[in-house]
This record gives sequence, C-alpha cells and structure tokens, in this order.
Amino acid sequence: MLLIFWIIKLKEDQKIIEEKYKQLIYFVNKFYKNKSKKNDEYNFEKNNLEEEFEEWFRDKEN
Repeated sequence: MLLIFWIIKLKEDQKIIEEKYKQLIYFVNKFYKNKSKKNDEYNFEKNNLEEEFEEWFRDKEN
C-alpha cells in the first residue's frame, strides 16, 4: 500500500520537474534571443537576469 502511494508521489514529482525544466528552456531561449538582438552587448547589470527570471516565474505561477 505504501509502495503505491510512493509511486504516485514520484509521478507527481516527475511532472513538476518536467514543467520546471520546460520553463527553464523557455527562459534560456528568450535570453539568447534578447542577446542576439543586441549584438552580444547584453548588459547583465542593466537587465538583471535574476529579477527578470523571478518576475517571469511569478507570472507563470499565477
């Protein structure tokens, strides 16, 4: 019985991990598109990658 619950939990965790992976791939693609548009003059301080990711992630969760 416990084994069944454990397997169900693993399946749920796998779905969560797959969704987070898709979000990461989307964000990386978005970042590289922005970088190429600016001819490799991407300024990390100006565009603060972490804040952009957190904002995007919050939007996805809501």
